[in-house]
Amino acid sequence: MGLLAISDLAGFGDQEDHAVPPAHYEVLTGSEAACADGWERVVEADRARALAWIGAAVVKLRAYDGSQGATRKALETHFHATAPWFAKVIAWHLDKLQAVAPLANYLCRDASSGPCAPGGGLTGRLNEGLKSGGIAWAMWCLPFFRIRICPGYFTSDSEWRVRALVHEWSHKYLCMLDVGYADQPGYESHSSFRNFFNADSWSMLVYELQ
Repeated sequence: MGLLAISDLAGFGDQEDHAVPPAHYEVLTGSEAACADGWERVVEADRARALAWIGAAVVKLRAYDGSQGATRKALETHFHATAPWFAKVIAWHLDKLQAVAPLANYLCRDASSGPCAPGGGLTGRLNEGLKSGGIAWAMWCLPFFRIRICPGYFTSDSEWRVRALVHEWSHKYLCMLDVGYADQPGYESHSSFRNFFNADSWSMLVYELQ
């Protein structure tokens, strides 16, 4: 149910204690001026925080029996499904995501072209518009393709940045799509099926259950 991209990575699915290996950070040649000093430390801190958010969400979803109001509300808002069994399915996927997301590597690049250009970054909506380009971008369902970190990342506040990482990890490892953003009209009327395969639904659920 969406986790096919990572199900064959032996050893990760059964980890109870998710060790976090160091990520690899690189700057695209010619993009040095667009990457803030110490950008690697910013992403590294956000990465640790995003993994902690996912871990907290997993704990709450596993404990959910239908009576926990905050968890029920988050599930209803972002998946339109509140059954305890459904919460366990989401928790299972997030547990696997927490295990493999530390494998992601990052490439900082400018906004002159490509996915970081205005209108190109798929998480540009998180900055309420695409004028400054995207925040980050990941190739869909290719686990070993580096996540692009865009100039807009460094002008976003920390919670937006962490949400963006969870969003991009959902593309990269869960093979989720962009079929609706939480701040767009009509998001609340999307079906459970559509939201299950929507990256922003996953990142918003994690954000609300941190």
